[in-house]
Amino acid sequence: MKGISVKQNLEFILNTEGENWIQGDVIRGTIAVKNNGTSAEKISGSLLVILAHGDLKKVHNKSKNAWTVIINKYTTQQEQEQEQVQAQEHIEIKAGEVFQKRFEFKLSIDAHITDKSGSLYLLYGCSDEPMENLPHLQLMVNHNQVITFFIEAVERFVRFKVKQIKFDKDEKYVDIKLIAPATRELSSIDSLVCSLKVLEDKDNPLKIIYHFTLKSLDIANGGQAELQKKKKDFEQILKQNEYCIYGNSPNYDGIKNRFQEIIKEIIPRLL
Repeated sequence: MKGISVKQNLEFILNTEGENWIQGDVIRGTIAVKNNGTSAEKISGSLLVILAHGDLKKVHNKSKNAWTVIINKYTTQQEQEQEQVQAQEHIEIKAGEVFQKRFEFKLSIDAHITDKSGSLYLLYGCSDEPMENLPHLQLMVNHNQVITFFIEAVERFVRFKVKQIKFDKDEKYVDIKLIAPATRELSSIDSLVCSLKVLEDKDNPLKIIYHFTLKSLDIANGGQAELQKKKKDFEQILKQNEYCIYGNSPNYDGIKNRFQEIIKEIIPRLL
């Protein structure tokens, strides 16, 4: 992807290698400044690239609190690259010349994914500019491949359907809202949201929290049957060999079996 911003005689150019990423990927690219003027130009402070999370509504409205900085990268002619450090050197670019530096960001395995409310962005430009004035490039980040394995197993082999996927930016879970198949034994599942996160422990286990809302008929004080809704949560950890086999291939049977363990905890309460 490419982003371009012009400030007087200076043209700022951001290039990324690739257009889509998943949690845990490395984002690589270049930041360049081209002097389109007829004389040398100086950039005060530093040339920078910032990886930040943006609230889509606030970004659209250009709010000052739209951004949550994740990593700062500063670059100067002395080829210094530091995080969270303000460099003082100036970059001088002669007429018609281009100053360019590479950058890379390692996304965490539970990094923000792109959904309807927010996204990761690259902000770029000069360090002396207020953050809300910096040009930005939206990144398309999807959930980790392990979570894709879970979705495929549940849809193909247990016949639950995905209704919505969103990111919990506070707890860093990928929340997947599922619709149960139309069967008698599952008819009292009003809703199910699975919160998934690949942990950064050894062998990257998958943590799943199942949030059920269950329907039931209860007898009220007057003897009348009333429809009640109750919440029930279950927590589960899948080891790597339960969701992945033969290197990086999905273990659909392992995921299906662990999912059905939770469903069996619900079914007796419905019959």
